[in-house]
Amino acid sequence: DDPTHRQWPPHSPSGAAADAMADQMNVLAGAGGSMGKTFEKLPSDMKHVLTSGSARGFLASKLIATLGPSSSDANVIAGLLRAGMKLARLDFTWGTAEQHQVALDNLNTAMEMTQISCAVILDTRGRQPIVLNRPDGPIVLTAGSTVTLTCDQARRASASLLPVSALPNFSSLSPGDRVFVGQALFASESLSAALTVTAVDGPTATCVVDRDASLEGLQVTVHCTAFDMGALPPLCADDIAAINGFGRANGVDFVALSYTRSAEDVAAVRAQLQQAGLPHTKVMAKIECLTAVKAHKEIID
Repeated sequence: DDPTHRQWPPHSPSGAAADAMADQMNVLAGAGGSMGKTFEKLPSDMKHVLTSGSARGFLASKLIATLGPSSSDANVIAGLLRAGMKLARLDFTWGTAEQHQVALDNLNTAMEMTQISCAVILDTRGRQPIVLNRPDGPIVLTAGSTVTLTCDQARRASASLLPVSALPNFSSLSPGDRVFVGQALFASESLSAALTVTAVDGPTATCVVDRDASLEGLQVTVHCTAFDMGALPPLCADDIAAINGFGRANGVDFVALSYTRSAEDVAAVRAQLQQAGLPHTKVMAKIECLTAVKAHKEIID
């Protein structure tokens, strides 16, 4: 596309509007409710992120759609293309490379059917901890019961034990910290468990379940602001395998880096792409934490 067409929208919030947006973000991040108490409020000195400025440069808005179990049929994808999909996201936090290959092959078929081009994004898990080795059915947690988080990735998940990926230990946790486990951060309370840490012993953390919940779905993520995420590499072993295998074989257009924290993270992914023989694949840095918001200029540059 002609970059001169990528102008910043003329109605970016400023003044009272920016203050109102910051207040709304603070409601999500730190207002009442059991979830909000764990997450940091937007600092007052960061309201500039929401305001317009002549130095913003040019941006382009593109529609991204995830190709999953209900959207990987060629006819369905053709409909997405006609509706305006410009980038197809393949989420490698779940499923197999074979499943994603079927979706990509059907995307190619749909592009031939419609004569509409579409870029491909390989989305990584990055630093996101998830619950491993889950049973086929839901894991039902009962309010008041005890559940142990463990870094032992060989253990099977159950209502009393949840093995967690990525983290080497729970030394950054303290009694009283809140941990949220579920499909998504702000999912239905019945699908997202709130836990309170009662004791920490290196690779294990004992918690009390604050409310009834059923852990199910394609992926169960684990969130806590006390986790030392900066100590983790930007790509996990599964991400690197996906880039070296699926990414290289299919020449993906973008690799999305989940939980980007710094410009150094982006540089590390670029280096991995070079090693994989993908020098022209672009990095899509996902801004998903306060650290990244503060460093957004360096990440973008």
